[in-house]
Amino acid sequence: MLAKKIGKIFCLFLMLTLLISACGQSGTTTPTTSTTPPSSSGDGAPASAPAQETFKIYLAGATPGGGGVWDMIGAGMAEAIIRSNKGSSVTVVPGGGVSDVPVVSDKEAELGLTHSVIAVAGVKGEDPFTQAYTNIRGVASFYGSPLQFAVSPKLGLTSIGDIKENKVPIKLAVGDPGSTGELATKRILEAYGMTYGDIESWGGQILFKDMGEAATMYGDDIINGFTLLTLAPNGPLQQVSSNKEVQLLPIDQDKVRQMVDNYGYSAASIPQDAYAFMTGDLTSFSSQVVLITSDDRSEQEVYQITKAFLENIDYLRSIHNNLKDLQPSDMVDTGIELHPGAAKAYKEAGVL
Repeated sequence: MLAKKIGKIFCLFLMLTLLISACGQSGTTTPTTSTTPPSSSGDGAPASAPAQETFKIYLAGATPGGGGVWDMIGAGMAEAIIRSNKGSSVTVVPGGGVSDVPVVSDKEAELGLTHSVIAVAGVKGEDPFTQAYTNIRGVASFYGSPLQFAVSPKLGLTSIGDIKENKVPIKLAVGDPGSTGELATKRILEAYGMTYGDIESWGGQILFKDMGEAATMYGDDIINGFTLLTLAPNGPLQQVSSNKEVQLLPIDQDKVRQMVDNYGYSAASIPQDAYAFMTGDLTSFSSQVVLITSDDRSEQEVYQITKAFLENIDYLRSIHNNLKDLQPSDMVDTGIELHPGAAKAYKEAGVL
């Protein structure tokens, strides 16, 4: 008899527990960690959104020894990513515009800074590479670096083409060997129908010097021309122009188009107010500084990284003068195919 009473009490208790549980479920919602709103499946029921991923990744691009522009920009990118991805980590490691392509392709780093034209050359397996890195994908473009072809007015040049036409024995500093600036210089000279060897055969010189050393040599009359692939205004050029006469040569429009079509550069203009010695805007071409990844990184991870840049764009603008005018619409032009995760973020932002 007692056993039957206990059994009835247990059954009533179980029914009451189930009833309370059912009522509780109907009045609450389950939180989601997804950064994107749920979509509907084909039968009208809401589909579950992908969960927010946490990751530990390396970003290659810091200047060996530290202190370079990319050190500041790389650190700022890492901070922007972490601000929107709590629990993840981004470590900035040394790299270079050319070397970061194989580094990312070979999965030694998940992200890398390079130039758009270098990324294009990497995918195609063209100079300065000896093989193709077809698994490279674009994440974001951050700023452009126009070619600046500075010469002494004493040479009497109005165009780069005048060097060939008059066989001018120019003493020209072209940047460090194999650098993006040196590559751009070699390519534009070839577009005008001349090579380093031609200039040397006319009594000129080709010197492989970085922009700081080149500006000093120009000021000391050791050279009478040098090229820069960097933002305008540029400090070394500003400084030397305060003591020496200097002019910038324009790039003819057909040559700009040739550089765009053949190598993936972008058309650019150097504004008159960049330097005190300029008398008008100047046509040129530029290479974009871009962030790349490999095609095997997950769509969700790269989406979160790209979305973090868009969410923290005001912060990115504050980390360096090169980024002060950064716009979401500018970030999609990396020169190479966008990673699907990056493309998704840009489409959501309405810029792709």
